[in-house]
Amino acid sequence: MKQELIEVKRFDLKVEPKVIRALAKFFDQADKPISEEKAIERRDLFKLDTANVCMIEPLSQESKRVLSRFVENEEESRILPKLDYSDQYGTGSKYSADYMKKIMDLFYASGDGVKVFVCKDYPATFENEHFRIVLAPRVGGD
Repeated sequence: MKQELIEVKRFDLKVEPKVIRALAKFFDQADKPISEEKAIERRDLFKLDTANVCMIEPLSQESKRVLSRFVENEEESRILPKLDYSDQYGTGSKYSADYMKKIMDLFYASGDGVKVFVCKDYPATFENEHFRIVLAPRVGGD
């Protein structure tokens, strides 16, 4: 039986530790992390913070490989939420400054620009070639 060798993409050696430190601001490392190979194969891989406020979805092989250390092996597959910004109007949503700083640190560490999608009272989405982050707005008097 012939086994195929799959090339795994990695961040630059200077970039990867910065990305790991940025992700560690959101999550603790998993006790029994999912394997890098399994993480790369999954289409529905994402990690939600413990407060259920911020979700990070890796979009590239590099980011799946790095995020895998924060995802427990037994975490079940879940359905990724699909967000539609086309029918939302208005401005004025509030988002946590602490989360915004962590999000920008991650994008700065991964060395890429960021696209931002925001609408009134709707989760904001931040995205580059490696990560998609969804941040819930503050509600009520927060």
